Parts: sequence; structure tokens; C-alpha cells
Amino acid sequence: MKKSSVLLIILLCCILISTAFACVEYTHECLDENNDHKCDVCRAPKTDNCIDENKDHLCDTCKFTLTAHVDIDENDVCEFCNKYTGAFNVNLLENNTYEIIGYNGKNSAIEIPDTIMGKPVTSIGNKAFYSCHNLTTIAIPNSVTSIGSSAFEFCYNLTEVHLGMNVTSIGNYAFAVCENLTTVTLYNSIKELGFDVLSHCKSLKFNEKDGVKYFGNNDNPYLIAMGVVDNALDATISDECEVISDNAFYKCENLTNITIGNSVTYIPDRAFSNCKSLTNVTIGNSVTNIGNGAFENCAKLTNIVIPDSVIEIGSFAFAGCQGLTDVTIGNSITHIPDFAFSNCLELMNVTFGNSVTHIGENAFYRCTKLASIVIPDSVVEIGSFAFGSCDSLTSVNLGNSITHIPDSAFYNCENLTSVTIGNSVTNIGAYAFYNCNSLTNVTFGDSVTHIGAYAFYNCTKLTNIVIPDSVIAIDNFAFHKCINLSSVFIPNSVTQMGYSIFSKCFYLTIYCQAESKPDSWSAGWNKGEREVVWGYSEN
Repeated sequence: MKKSSVLLIILLCCILISTAFACVEYTHECLDENNDHKCDVCRAPKTDNCIDENKDHLCDTCKFTLTAHVDIDENDVCEFCNKYTGAFNVNLLENNTYEIIGYNGKNSAIEIPDTIMGKPVTSIGNKAFYSCHNLTTIAIPNSVTSIGSSAFEFCYNLTEVHLGMNVTSIGNYAFAVCENLTTVTLYNSIKELGFDVLSHCKSLKFNEKDGVKYFGNNDNPYLIAMGVVDNALDATISDECEVISDNAFYKCENLTNITIGNSVTYIPDRAFSNCKSLTNVTIGNSVTNIGNGAFENCAKLTNIVIPDSVIEIGSFAFAGCQGLTDVTIGNSITHIPDFAFSNCLELMNVTFGNSVTHIGENAFYRCTKLASIVIPDSVVEIGSFAFGSCDSLTSVNLGNSITHIPDSAFYNCENLTSVTIGNSVTNIGAYAFYNCNSLTNVTFGDSVTHIGAYAFYNCTKLTNIVIPDSVIAIDNFAFHKCINLSSVFIPNSVTQMGYSIFSKCFYLTIYCQAESKPDSWSAGWNKGEREVVWGYSEN
């Protein structure tokens, strides 16, 4: 081959190679006439529908390898991968709406869109704009209904917030430590305000009236109660006030009297907890809900009347109110929740409304001055430890609707002397009357089928027990350490006997209707080998 021909071939190869490598580099000139997303020249993957602002040959959203560049559409959506590429970080919720969870833009004045990719924006997530120091103004659209905890906390330079007209809830610390915040535009749509939402917003002005600090709008300057003014002793929440913020009056240790106006519907969680000097509370007739721990540890509160407007009270609502002596529960409440009045050491009188159906776990635990309790027939269920450690309780009438006495319901009621178990009760739970060492009389209804383990453990003053012929099972140690028990009658209906039922009942004679020990009884049912009279008939 001639030298000139060889040189020509080498030259052509170099041209082809250089053309290919030039095409692999990022360029707007690559062609894809076959529409197969590969460059017609170098066959490298390409697309003409993604944006690459970082110039790294990758789509900023889908990371598809790029060889061409086009703009995203007017809604910040990549036309190739069909994903949102705007300045907001978003999360698609289960209800098919978007939540704003972050911001990666640089603008100081932000207007949040009401829709993204055709779906409404309904919430601002927790810490979405946390410590956005360049942010000065934020406008939230009418589509948004909730703002999460710490959403704008530590936005030091934020001066204006314009909330949409449908925002109903704002989370804890949402605008806390926004030191330059001077304007918050809000509507009467607000129903729930977390604690310390506007704390340390030292440039923001609040309204004051009758010892209460408020935040509101032009239509209602007293819309939201935020707390007391300068450690006021007496405070009246205005009838114009519709919302009390969470923890609003928490630990106001000088507050002695509070009147809650007639427009408030919800007393939020811990709203008045640890107000140690609070002696009088008047609840307005529009309140329907009292939150968890709302008056917890108000040690000097002496009486409370829950009006008929209230349909729900939260757990620990009045727990630890050590000076509380009288409670009246309105006729609209159906559930007394767990720990509602626990550790009310001076509580002596409880008046139940006629709609109460459930008494929760530990509801009256350690109410040490409560002497007697009449549970109305409306009650169908009581929880474990509901009246546990009520040291002064002497008598209990369980009503005619309860079917189950739960575990430890009257645990350690040391002065309980008499119990009447209604005909509706079928089951007595484990430890139900554990250590009721003053109990002398138990009247069983005729529907009891099961007596749980340790149910009457250490009831040292019980002398006689007649097990009704409805009972089929008695569990382990049911009457253990009933040291003065002298006689027990066990009918033929009892087919299951647990272990050591009567251990340490030193003076006991057991009268059994059965002619001999049934095979289904535990071998150790009479562990202490107390005297047994078989084939005994009460008649």
C-alpha cells in the first residue's frame, strides 16, 4: 500500500475518533432522529427533556445521563421523568396531597404554591423552614390546613407571615425565636395552637385583657389565649376567645382563679397543669373537650364541676390535684379515661353523670380519702387499678351492667369492708381485691363463672365464702393468706381448680358438693391440706 494511502486512512480515522469524542462531551447539538434516546453519532444515552444546572451530564431529578439541555416546564416539572424539580422539597401524602418538607431555594420572600403537579399543597411539615436565616416573608396559600412543629423556628430575619384562610392547626414552636417577626396575618379558622408557637418573638405585639395575653386579628384581637399577664392572680378568658394554646397557662404558679369564656370549645393538653395556687375553675358552657393533663398537679384546686357540654376528658386531666375534694361529672361524658383523677389524695365525693359507660385504668388510683363509691348501672366496664390503693374506701356497689371486674381493680383497698358483686358480673380478674385486708363480706352475683388468680389474696378478715353454683373455675392462689377464713362452700359447678387456692388459710374447712376431687382439679389445689368435707350439701 502506498504511503499516501496509509496516511489518508490514518487521517480519516482520527477525524472519526475526534468527532465521536466531541459528541460524548456535553453539547446542545447531539441529534436523536431515531428517537431511541441515543446520540446518532456516538450512541451515548441522551435525552432532550431534562435539565442539568450542575453541568454534570446528569438530570438533576432522575440522574439520567444527558447529552442535551432543555428547560423544565412552567410548573418546575421535568418533562422526561415527570418529577417536581422546584425549590421546595415535597412529600406526597396518603390523601394524595403534598406536604412541604424543606426548601433549597435562595429567595428571601417566598410564596408557597397552592398546587404541585396538579395536586393541592395541604400542609407544611415539621422543621420545613427551620433556621432559614435568609427568609424574610412567607405567604401560605388557602389550600394549607396545618403547619408542623418548628416549621419556621429560628428564622431570625422573618418579619412577615401571611397564613391562608383555612389553616386550622399550628404545631409546637412553629414560629419560635423569630426575633424580628412583627406581622402575622391569620384568620378565625385556627382551632388548635401548639405550645410556645410564638415564644421569643420579641418584636411581636400581643393584646391584653382581664389578666390574659392574647393574639388575634383585626376582626378579633382576642382570638387566641396565650397565657397570663405578668403573673396575674385572677384571669378571665374572654367570651370572644375561641382558642387556648397548648400549655398556655402551664406552671402559672400565682394564678388562683380562672374563668373560661363561653366561646372556647377545647381546653388543650396541659393548658393549666402545675398551676399550684389555682383554687377555683369555672368552665364555660361551650367547652366540649378537656385535654390530657389539662389541670394536672393543680394541688390547691378543691372542687370541679364538669358541665353537661363536655363530652370528653383526657388522660391525667385532673391527676395529682391533691386538694380536690368534690367532683361532679356531667351527663354527656361516657368515658372517664385512664388516670383522670389518680392521686387526688383528698377526693371524698364523686358524682357520676348518667351517661358514663367506661371507667379507665387507674382512673381513681390512690384517691386515699374516697370512702364509698356507687357505680351507676350505665357503667359496663371498669379498667385495671381503677380504684387501686383507695385506702379509705369501705364499700363498693358495682351496679348491674358490669360484666367483668378487671385485674387489680380494687387492689390494696385496705379499708374496704363490703363488696356487692352484681348479677351481670361473670368474671373476677386476677388481683381484683388483692390485699383488701379489712374485707369481711363478699356477696357474689349469680352469674360469676370465673375467679382469677390472687383475686382475694391476703383478705385477712374474710371468715366465710359461699361460691355460687355459676362458678366453673377458680385460679391459682385465689384466696391465699385469707388467714381467718373458716369455711368455704364449693359447688359441683366448679370443674377447674388452680394451684394452692387456699394456702395459709390455717383455720379453714372446705365443704365440697362433689363426692371426691374431680380429675380436672389441680393436684395441688389444697396445698396446705386443709380439712375437706366431700359430698356436702347446703340443704
